Amino acid sequence: MLKSDASGELPVFFDHLKVSQDGGVSIITGTKDADTDKLWHWSRYVSAASVWASCILNTHYIAHVFHKVTAEEKETKKNEDFLIVNSLKKGFANFLGQDNLFEFDSFLVLSSLEILMLAGLWARLIYSATVICSNTGWKRWLQVQSVFFEQLGTLSVFSAMQLLFYVTPKVFVANVLSELTGREHPAYCRALLHVLFAILCCIIGFDAFLIKVRMSATHFIVDKEGLTLERLYGSAMLLNQILGVVQLTWIVRKRVYRFVFAGPSFTFSDEALVKMDMWNSWVSFQIWRKYKNVFDRLALLTTFSDEDFQLLLLSDAKED
Repeated sequence: MLKSDASGELPVFFDHLKVSQDGGVSIITGTKDADTDKLWHWSRYVSAASVWASCILNTHYIAHVFHKVTAEEKETKKNEDFLIVNSLKKGFANFLGQDNLFEFDSFLVLSSLEILMLAGLWARLIYSATVICSNTGWKRWLQVQSVFFEQLGTLSVFSAMQLLFYVTPKVFVANVLSELTGREHPAYCRALLHVLFAILCCIIGFDAFLIKVRMSATHFIVDKEGLTLERLYGSAMLLNQILGVVQLTWIVRKRVYRFVFAGPSFTFSDEALVKMDMWNSWVSFQIWRKYKNVFDRLALLTTFSDEDFQLLLLSDAKED
């Protein structure tokens, strides 16, 4: 049954909820006991291992596809007419009246771009690891939360196809409207940049998808008899990358964080962003301090999710 407020006119829906004023860090006990530790479960070992394995296997798969493209340059060049980049290349060349103006291998350029993006992610991870090992203060824990709450998840499913994420209607419209609404002066130039960026992401991301599908079909699926480990691996990694285009974990986490830290506003202020980073860093520090086994620490940090966020931040007022 619903209760009423003091006036007796309005119903009270959330009298059972209480927000933890300390950010829920008191719930992090590190005991691994079912009665006193609400965060820990043995299945986190399995989930964490799958994330780390996905990072390594996904990196190997991208390098493997790049090797196939470079090793079969002549063959890929014959079959690149289906790419959007190649169609645009020919269109511009015909418009300028110079057929040989853009003589480059579209397959190789797009695959090289993906390799460079992947190298950038690994370089960022190495930089974060360096900061973690060389600092003892807030800089260490800021990088710890960045690695475990963001970077590992990105590496596990990364591909150039992820650029299509910015083309999905929900993300594209939200990015454009964020520059035009809720502001004293709409930023039309920034909104236009979002549109141009989305067009670029659509071209590169869709061409990356076409390359992945064709290369995987050629080397792992079409005219292949029997299911070998290599063919299963290639097909599974392609599926992993396709599923990773829409980053559901990132979307849900950002939405939950916006609900808590941004409050009634639908955009993050600078203060809200700082508070969010501070909370993530503080939780990372508490997990590392309370759990004594390094594997427990790594497992919990790697698998920390929006469900854990809810568990830490909200409590049942009836239990107090």
